[in-house]
Amino acid sequence: MATKKWRRNGLAHYLLSHSFSKLKEKGMTAAVLSVDSDSYTDATIVYQKAGMYVHRGFTRYDLEF
Repeated sequence: MATKKWRRNGLAHYLLSHSFSKLKEKGMTAAVLSVDSDSYTDATIVYQKAGMYVHRGFTRYDLEF
Protein backbone atom coordinates (compact mmCIF):
# COMPACT_ATOMS: atom_id res chain seq x y z
CA MET A 1 0.00 0.00 0.00
CA ALA A 2 1.57 3.29 -1.09
CA THR A 3 0.24 5.36 1.83
CA LYS A 4 2.22 3.39 4.43
CA LYS A 5 5.36 5.35 3.62
CA TRP A 6 3.65 8.53 4.88
CA ARG A 7 2.68 7.07 8.26
CA ARG A 8 4.44 7.96 11.51
CA ASN A 9 5.99 11.15 10.11
CA GLY A 10 3.75 13.58 12.01
CA LEU A 11 1.76 14.65 8.95
CA ALA A 12 -1.65 13.92 10.48
CA HIS A 13 -0.70 15.74 13.69
CA TYR A 14 0.52 18.73 11.70
CA LEU A 15 -2.67 18.86 9.61
CA LEU A 16 -4.89 18.63 12.70
CA SER A 17 -2.92 21.28 14.59
CA HIS A 18 -2.94 23.62 11.59
CA SER A 19 -6.68 23.10 11.04
CA PHE A 20 -7.48 23.67 14.72
CA SER A 21 -5.40 26.85 14.69
CA LYS A 22 -7.27 28.19 11.66
CA LEU A 23 -10.65 27.29 13.17
CA LYS A 24 -9.72 29.09 16.39
CA GLU A 25 -8.69 32.17 14.38
CA LYS A 26 -12.16 32.12 12.79
CA GLY A 27 -13.81 32.14 16.24
CA MET A 28 -14.58 28.45 16.64
CA THR A 29 -14.49 27.29 20.24
CA ALA A 30 -14.74 23.53 19.73
CA ALA A 31 -14.12 20.81 17.17
CA VAL A 32 -15.71 17.37 17.04
CA LEU A 33 -14.68 14.27 15.13
CA SER A 34 -16.57 11.01 14.74
CA VAL A 35 -14.21 8.13 14.20
CA ASP A 36 -14.08 4.35 14.13
CA SER A 37 -12.32 3.55 17.40
CA ASP A 38 -11.50 0.07 16.12
CA SER A 39 -9.61 1.45 13.13
CA TYR A 40 -6.54 -0.59 12.29
CA THR A 41 -4.58 2.65 11.80
CA ASP A 42 -4.95 3.68 15.46
CA ALA A 43 -6.17 7.10 14.32
CA THR A 44 -7.56 7.81 17.79
CA ILE A 45 -3.99 8.09 19.10
CA VAL A 46 -3.33 10.92 16.64
CA TYR A 47 -6.44 12.77 17.82
CA GLN A 48 -5.48 12.38 21.47
CA LYS A 49 -1.96 13.66 20.79
CA ALA A 50 -3.55 16.71 19.14
CA GLY A 51 -5.37 17.46 22.40
CA MET A 52 -8.72 15.84 21.71
CA TYR A 53 -10.42 13.49 24.12
CA VAL A 54 -13.19 10.91 24.02
CA HIS A 55 -16.43 12.59 25.00
CA ARG A 56 -18.77 9.71 24.41
CA GLY A 57 -18.46 6.23 23.04
CA PHE A 58 -21.08 4.16 21.29
CA THR A 59 -21.45 0.73 19.87
CA ARG A 60 -22.98 0.11 16.48
CA TYR A 61 -24.60 -3.17 15.55
CA ASP A 62 -25.09 -4.09 11.88
CA LEU A 63 -26.91 -6.95 10.26
CA GLU A 64 -26.20 -7.87 6.67
CA PHE A 65 -28.41 -10.19 4.65
